Amino acid sequence: MINHREAQSLITQAVILVNQNYEILLLQLPDGRWQLPGGKLHTKEIWSDGVIREITEETGIKDIAIVRVLYIDNWHTTTYDYYRAYFLCTTMSREVYLSSDHRRYRWIQPDTNLDTLEFTHETVRIHLKRFLDELNAD
Repeated sequence: MINHREAQSLITQAVILVNQNYEILLLQLPDGRWQLPGGKLHTKEIWSDGVIREITEETGIKDIAIVRVLYIDNWHTTTYDYYRAYFLCTTMSREVYLSSDHRRYRWIQPDTNLDTLEFTHETVRIHLKRFLDELNAD
């Protein structure tokens, strides 16, 4: 008999938000770790609506264009099964109005050394590096 653990599933999205200078937005949590804008999808919420909502809630940025889905990922902890879609979005804005969930923001250059930053999860670094490698290859 298979023993199924009782873990709750969280469906999330993360956004690689690129401005007109080809910089990418990172947000810093109070514990010092960095993350991409994004968060949990609400019940019955459409992916695209959730992406726009999360970016606007966390940054105040409203001129957002969703370009495409970049990656789909999942991982597990003892309490949650995480399912995440990474989106590429663009904005003409540089000014950010942080939510109370974050303490700082930073627009990074494509050549930023990501190994010097502590991220919320290693998959964030992996997918961001993958995107930057693809960007630099073009």
